[in-house]
Amino acid sequence: GRAFLWTERTGMVDLGTLGGRTSCANDVNDSGYIVGVSQTGETDRRGLPVTHAFLRLPDGTMQDLGTLGDVGRGGGGGGGEHSSAAAISDEVDGTLWIAGHSHDSDARIRAVVWAVRLA
Repeated sequence: GRAFLWTERTGMVDLGTLGGRTSCANDVNDSGYIVGVSQTGETDRRGLPVTHAFLRLPDGTMQDLGTLGDVGRGGGGGGGEHSSAAAISDEVDGTLWIAGHSHDSDARIRAVVWAVRLA
């Protein structure tokens, strides 16, 4: 499936992906910023689709929020390919706060808070 935004004015709008086949939107704030998860078009060491958290701006630009790929005890366990954004705040002093999770380099799931400064 694909993430979409529906409004009475525009109807259903496909939000796109980060290069893969599927995406899923999880939250939208009052200013129209949307967060979720998307396949990137790459595969992990097990051959599964890599998924990354995304932030979609009101202008339609989709930004990859990345992963905690190089954080972990071993720093090379082959993990860190996956992340997902679950919730987004409204703007606070020029910053959006995004909560989600990411795999670290040891493939352990970690809670993440991204702080995105708006220009």
